[in-house]
Amino acid sequence: MQKKQLIAKMLQDKYHTSAYLIISEKRPHWYNDLLPNAVDDSYHLKGMAVDFWVMDLNGDNSWDVQDINLMVKTIKEVEEEHPELAGGTYTYLNKSRLTSRMVHTDVRIH
Repeated sequence: MQKKQLIAKMLQDKYHTSAYLIISEKRPHWYNDLLPNAVDDSYHLKGMAVDFWVMDLNGDNSWDVQDINLMVKTIKEVEEEHPELAGGTYTYLNKSRLTSRMVHTDVRIH
C-alpha cells in the first residue's frame, strides 16, 4: 500500500474521518513554476509527494490547528510503522490563508 493509502486507512481506523482532500501529487514543471511555495527540485515533479488540504479531522466541527496536528501525527505514525516510507513532512501554517490548511509529505520509498 502506498503511504497516502496507509494514512487514509489510519485516519479511518483511529479517528473515523476522511475530512481532507489530496490537492497535489505529481505535477508538471510548468505548473510547479507557477506555485509560490514550490521548490525547483520538488518531489511532486517525480510523483513522490502529496499535499493534503485538511478540514475537520477530529470531528469537533471546527477547522483549526488541531486538525493539522492530527494529520501530521498520523503521517508520523505511518512512518514509524513503515520506515521505508519516511520522508519530509511539513505544514504551511505560517503562509497564506488558503495554504495554511495544507500538509505536505514525501511519499518516496528509500
